[in-house]
Amino acid sequence: MRGGAAGSVSGALAVAAHGFVSGAAPLESGPLTLLVAASAAVGAVVSGVRALRTTALGLVVSLIGGQMLGHFSMMWGSPGHSMHSHHHASMWSPAMLAAHIVAACAAAVVILGAEAAYRIGTTVLSWALPVPIALPVLGGPPLLPIEHRDRIVLRVFAADVGHLRGPPALVRV
Repeated sequence: MRGGAAGSVSGALAVAAHGFVSGAAPLESGPLTLLVAASAAVGAVVSGVRALRTTALGLVVSLIGGQMLGHFSMMWGSPGHSMHSHHHASMWSPAMLAAHIVAACAAAVVILGAEAAYRIGTTVLSWALPVPIALPVLGGPPLLPIEHRDRIVLRVFAADVGHLRGPPALVRV
């Protein structure tokens, strides 16, 4: 749960924090593709590395890293990177960095809260729902015997060439 949430929230919050501070235009397909790849990479790393998967500090660090990776993926393919200077002015500003870090910390609180709610909810459900009853297994042969019958053609008439499928006789050359 943590890896998928960290990846998807990291990408979404990178767009939100980036747009909040820079007021940039909507993403084009190139930066958006890079952002999706970066979000998937963050989710895979969080799911694969035990320290990131089990500790709150690891989640915060991975979300901040995901925010920075998202910022660079949006910056790399945006029009401001190559032609205009409006993106360079806000790229390294303290407001941009603070927006990404605050978004990552807020996302960590939400993800940790969702994990706690999931644990509490499943615990309450396990207490409230009755224990499933195991039905007895009947031993011995089945009551109704089932016969298996293969549907295989036992003979192939390869010698009878007059009945093979093919084009009509008028079309044959």
